[in-house]
Amino acid sequence: MTTTRKPRSRERGAGSVNISAKESLHKVFHKLGGVDGMLDWAKLNKTDFYRLYARLVPTEIEGVVTGNVTVIFDDPTARPAGYERKPAA
Repeated sequence: MTTTRKPRSRERGAGSVNISAKESLHKVFHKLGGVDGMLDWAKLNKTDFYRLYARLVPTEIEGVVTGNVTVIFDDPTARPAGYERKPAA
């Protein structure tokens, strides 16, 4: 019985494609102006920026909390729907 092997997509020892892609994106990011260039783009493309940002923000945080937790919203527009500020005690 003859078996057919799946052809290799790249040569052995070629390294991880993900690492070289990340390095390439990093270089392009800096050539496009780095953080300042991204800020300029984000100001013109807010929806696209927030889509990208939302994909990078962790969706779950695990841990054990002992004691009190205080959540501070520096931006009033960032408050969850239905949030009402309680008067200070």
